[in-house]
Amino acid sequence: MIGKVIFSIIIVLVTTFCFARWLDPDRFLAQAREHWREKEYLTAASCYESFLQARPIGLSSLQARLELANTYYLNLKDYSRAQAHYRLILTNADKDVQAAETALKAQRRLADLAIKNGHLVEAIDEYEQLSLRVQAREKREVRLQIANLYYDRNDFAQAELEYLKVVEQATYDNLSEEAYLRIASIRHRMQHKYEAAVSIYTLLCSNTVKPSVMRPAYYGLAECYAADSKYILAIQVLKQIPRIFNLTEEEQIILRSQIKEYKKREKNLARVPRMDWSNPHKLIKPPTHAG
Repeated sequence: MIGKVIFSIIIVLVTTFCFARWLDPDRFLAQAREHWREKEYLTAASCYESFLQARPIGLSSLQARLELANTYYLNLKDYSRAQAHYRLILTNADKDVQAAETALKAQRRLADLAIKNGHLVEAIDEYEQLSLRVQAREKREVRLQIANLYYDRNDFAQAELEYLKVVEQATYDNLSEEAYLRIASIRHRMQHKYEAAVSIYTLLCSNTVKPSVMRPAYYGLAECYAADSKYILAIQVLKQIPRIFNLTEEEQIILRSQIKEYKKREKNLARVPRMDWSNPHKLIKPPTHAG
C-alpha cells in the first residue's frame, strides 16, 4: 500500500514538473543565465537544453542557443557540441531576416573553432561563408584572414592573390599594411622576385610608423638589393637602420658584419669582367691598379 502511494506521488511530481516545464520554459532560460553568472556552467548548459527542448524555434530560442553554444565553446571546451549548436543557429536563422546578427556571430564562432581545431581548409570555407554575411566595410578584414590561412598552409600563390584583394582600390591602412608586408615576404623569400618585392618594401618604409613593420621592411629591402647584386643600395639601407631603431649591442655587431660582407661582395663584383653589349664578342675588363 505504502509503495503504491509513493509511486503515485512520484507520478504526480513528474507530471507537475513536465507541465510546468512546458507551461513556462522561460523559467529554464532565467535559471540557465543565473547558473552561468555563478560560473556553474554544466548546470547552465542543462537548463539551456531544457529551454530549447520546450521552445526550439523563435528569436529568443536562437539567442538562447547562441548562449548555450558559447558556454560549450568558451567555458566547457566541448567543441563538438558547440559546433553542432552553431550550425543549428545558421539553419534556423536563415529563415528569419531578424536573426541575421545572431547568425553572423555563430558563423564567426564556427570559423574560430575550425582554426582552434587545426582544420585550416574548413576554416577557409567558414570565412568565405562569413564574407557573404558581413557588411561591406568588414569584407577586407575577412579577406585578410582568409589570406593568412592560405599563408599558414604554405599555399603562397593563393595567399598572394587573397592579399592583393585586400589592397586593391584601398587606401593605405592597417589592413593593407599587413597585406603588403606579406606580399613582399612572398615575393622576396618564396618566389625570389626581388625587384617586385623592393617596390613594396619601399612603400612600407615610406608609410609605416610601426616598428614591427618597419624593421622587417628595411631588412627585407636590403636583402632584396643584395640578392640582385645591388650591394651599394643594400649598404645604404642598412646604414639607415641604427638611426631609426635602438639596436642592442649584438644587433649592431651583426649589422656591421653584414655591411662589411656586402662591401666585400661589391668589391669582388667590380673585378668581374662585364660584357660590352655594343660588341658582344668583347669583354670589358675591370681597371687594374698600378703598383
